[in-house]
Amino acid sequence: MSLRLRQLISREGQSGIIGLSLRFFLLLLFPVAHADEGVMPVVARTHAVIAIIIDDLGYHPELDRRVVRLPGAVTCAFLPHTPYAPQLADLADALGKEVMLHLPMESVEYMNNPGMLNVNMDRQSFARAVRDGLASVPHASGINNHMGSLLTQSPLRMQWLMDEIKLHRGIYFVDSYTSVQSVAWQIAAANRLPSARRDVFLDNNRDPAMIRAQFERLLASAWKNGYAIAIAHPYPETVAFLEAKLPALAGSGIELVPVSRLIERRTTITAQAVDTGPEENVALIPASATH
Repeated sequence: MSLRLRQLISREGQSGIIGLSLRFFLLLLFPVAHADEGVMPVVARTHAVIAIIIDDLGYHPELDRRVVRLPGAVTCAFLPHTPYAPQLADLADALGKEVMLHLPMESVEYMNNPGMLNVNMDRQSFARAVRDGLASVPHASGINNHMGSLLTQSPLRMQWLMDEIKLHRGIYFVDSYTSVQSVAWQIAAANRLPSARRDVFLDNNRDPAMIRAQFERLLASAWKNGYAIAIAHPYPETVAFLEAKLPALAGSGIELVPVSRLIERRTTITAQAVDTGPEENVALIPASATH
């Protein structure tokens, strides 16, 4: 991490204020290539990957078990300290599903959750909450934030989080991107951690037609950039849609992969885009993927 970034994080810790200039600096230093922003050059492709994270698991055994048994490499994100997380995480791992810790973080509205990270914690309490959360979810390969629209705006607290993640080898981070002011992914990138940012929420609206529309948006984003990440929830409408839709991906050129593999793929695509240069890149997006 650069000296300048360390100074900015230190200043934020002293003042407790996140200035617009700080966010502007972070975006300049660590630009985010996002499907809707058109930042990254698009290479010609006949294959793309998606990852689908199902959040909020651990409280409802019957519905959560349907999620764990979904066809394909769906990634299962469990809330910490929930009654069914240990046994369902064991089942997910046995079925070849990747497991994540869905770590609660303070939101602007503030809703308290077991194991939540908040802005009033000292560093020791913060680190203990992260460690206890990981210990409560067996087989966790990564972390993403539950809520967090307030906490993910803090470079200081996000640096604390990345410092803790670095102590657990192999753990990646996904910014659920619950606030446009989030600096979580930029801080993860500055620390050279394997990381990514959510592209699409599948089911903010639980109407099946809206879930279908968001899924098509996910596919279009994957064709454009080579990869895309969706977050969904264990709603009956979502689970029924994915049970029917995921088997149909076979032969479409879109591959459902665990988040860890998508992060590897994103790194490769980014390197290829840099090598190719924007003038030689040509998008290949099937008509069925547009919306």
